[in-house]
Amino acid sequence: MVNSSLPVVNGYIDGYNVYRPIQKKAQLTRDAALLHFAWCNYCKLVERLAVLEFGSCRIGWVKLFTACARGGVKRLLE
Repeated sequence: MVNSSLPVVNGYIDGYNVYRPIQKKAQLTRDAALLHFAWCNYCKLVERLAVLEFGSCRIGWVKLFTACARGGVKRLLE
């Protein structure tokens, strides 16, 4: 049963700002294996961060936002 008296926490994730620094690091080091860090369980991430910040709480929404790449996508390690 859900405790409705707990505060609700929503998570909004800017996917581009998560992925792009990891992609840049992978290009710099020429290590495509680093890209696995960009694909995580965002629901679990929001849950853990919310508990650290607010203690007991309920998770409402977890929304991931992203944008289309302009001009196509280049190969990662050309």
